[in-house]
Amino acid sequence: MEEFSGLLSLPEEKIEEICYQMDDVTLARFLKVSKNTKRICNKVLENRDEVYKNKINEIMNKADLTGSTIYLQSLDTDRTFELSRGKVVYFLAERIKKPVFALQKYGNSVPYYTHVDDIFDRNDISELLLDLVHRGYITV
Repeated sequence: MEEFSGLLSLPEEKIEEICYQMDDVTLARFLKVSKNTKRICNKVLENRDEVYKNKINEIMNKADLTGSTIYLQSLDTDRTFELSRGKVVYFLAERIKKPVFALQKYGNSVPYYTHVDDIFDRNDISELLLDLVHRGYITV
């Protein structure tokens, strides 16, 4: 990828330092540049994933204990995500002011710019939340 060509000639320590400063979406793109960039910076992504998984687990525990809706932070002010727990399933709603849904690939959206997915398994909803973090839709 041409946007990263200037970084490839830097010492490994500097590349790793830069990787720590990248957001998740940029880091994921950078890891695809070469085997060397993946080798140098993959640990950065793994460390972040551990932090994200722990925070997602805290969110899930809060949903389990309180039974109330958890509002997830989004960097996009036109988009909100709401996690709630029913008796058996989890619900994740996405509300957006413009018709571009991050959750569309997981099911069909409903009218009025709201998309709701019911996830029957805690692991599935945790993986979905992690994917949304990686793609920059939510922050934890």
